[in-house]
Amino acid sequence: MEDIINKIIDNPIISLIMLASAILGIIGFFRQKNVKEVIVPVKEIIKVVKKTKTITNPTAEDLCEYGEKALNKGNYNKAIKNFNKAIKLYPEYEEAYFYRGLAYFFKQDYNKAIADYSILIEINRDCAEAYCNRGKFYLDIEDYDKAIDDSSIAIKLEPDEANAYFNRGHAYCCKDDYDKGLSDFTMAIKLKPDFVNAYRKRGHIYFENGDYNKAIEDYTIAIELKPDDAFVYYNRGNAYDNKDDYDKALSDFFMAIKLNPDYADAYRKRGHIYFKNGDYNKAIEDCTKVIELNPDDAFGYNNLGFNFICADDYDKAIENLSKAIEIMPDFARAYYNIGKAYYYKGCYQSGIYLDMAISNLQTAIDLCPYEPDLYKPNLYKWMGNVYIAKSIYNRDYYPYAIENFIKAAELGDEESLEWLKDNTEFDNDND
Repeated sequence: MEDIINKIIDNPIISLIMLASAILGIIGFFRQKNVKEVIVPVKEIIKVVKKTKTITNPTAEDLCEYGEKALNKGNYNKAIKNFNKAIKLYPEYEEAYFYRGLAYFFKQDYNKAIADYSILIEINRDCAEAYCNRGKFYLDIEDYDKAIDDSSIAIKLEPDEANAYFNRGHAYCCKDDYDKGLSDFTMAIKLKPDFVNAYRKRGHIYFENGDYNKAIEDYTIAIELKPDDAFVYYNRGNAYDNKDDYDKALSDFFMAIKLNPDYADAYRKRGHIYFKNGDYNKAIEDCTKVIELNPDDAFGYNNLGFNFICADDYDKAIENLSKAIEIMPDFARAYYNIGKAYYYKGCYQSGIYLDMAISNLQTAIDLCPYEPDLYKPNLYKWMGNVYIAKSIYNRDYYPYAIENFIKAAELGDEESLEWLKDNTEFDNDND
């Protein structure tokens, strides 16, 4: 019967037809049944009649109610259509603007959502929830200043609104103001102790500040509140990794992958833990999975190539590092690693590969300013190693080795400095 009523609500013409059919049905029942047998169907028909009388001339409240039902079912276009009609009948209908704005938000039409909430605020400037939601919409379009302004007004109107503190804290973090973000997330948690996202966000701030113990505490609470959140396991795994607690990190990355088998970053990090533990075969398996999930991931190919170097498979290392360079031609680290792979091939297989090692290491040196985390002294040291290897075949290359070790030592590389002290009369002014 409920399905019939819903159809009637959507189409008044059908309602009239069904009303007529219902009346005819009653007549039929009275002719063939006794009164008691007719009571139940008559009650149902009365409900239909009441609904029919309403929808033939629906009020703004009726239309808003229909819109809310459609919104709850995820039928946003139908919801908006009903809210439009409600607003046409009652241009200052706060509830209609409120829910229509939500429908636009769920459709990711943020500008229209903001427009509706702006009208709502003009109608009622004391509606804290309107400011709170509009602040969230501004947050999603990365207008962080307006998000902060709206959230602050919401907090002033309703000091116990946890969502407003959360939204403002998020906006502060997006502006790199982590102290204020931390304060707001803490307040959100105080007001709402089961606020999972607030624990997640506050944990992230602690992580970025290097306070891994507090980060782990917040991530653990978030996991207790929401055990199926792969992202939080991943974050906690990173915190354990930074504490050198590799067993717990590995366990968390396993759980993140179990919850989300397509979580490429979790495979990447688990592979990194395997690499640190010297389990290169398992590291290779995880790096391979990263590439399967993201075939254009230059970093994935670089990591896979580096693990093949560690596993002494230089041909596969060169194959994967070449792919990384093909995808990202200015990837200094990939040139550095492929230079090392060619060096090992040159040492153990044929000296002809040493020239290729020099070429790639020089490219890495040239690109190094654009990848500042790449340790430049290491590049010169490896270049020195290659020239030492070449000098076995031709002593003319020996001075080039010394030249590169000097550059590395001047940049602070202790191994190069020790080599120079043992093999030359080099005297570093910094000693």
